[in-house]
Amino acid sequence: MSENLCIFEGLLGNDIELAETGQGKEVCTYSLYTKKTWKRGSRTTRHRCVSYGKDAIYLAEYAEKGDVIYFRGYMTNKTFEADGDNQVIDEFVSEKVNVVRKKSERIKGDE
Repeated sequence: MSENLCIFEGLLGNDIELAETGQGKEVCTYSLYTKKTWKRGSRTTRHRCVSYGKDAIYLAEYAEKGDVIYFRGYMTNKTFEADGDNQVIDEFVSEKVNVVRKKSERIKGDE
């Protein structure tokens, strides 16, 4: 058995802009940044995320750039053509999101 489950807690990289799909469903696309630290350094990773319906509405209403967001969902990819080449991008689709901490509540150095 295999499961496609991704859980992040990271910083929201942009303010949320709510849009609609062609079928009239609410959608938003955003970046979450996570940081992995070890003895000799650290690495920050940008995750391309998308939320639909209630999750998209929630983020548009309550989240802003710099907030700490809890994200649970799954990974998928999209294929498209650009400049005659097929391109593939990975993205994470939410099943549950929450604002964990507002930017204004974070203390300096807290990530």
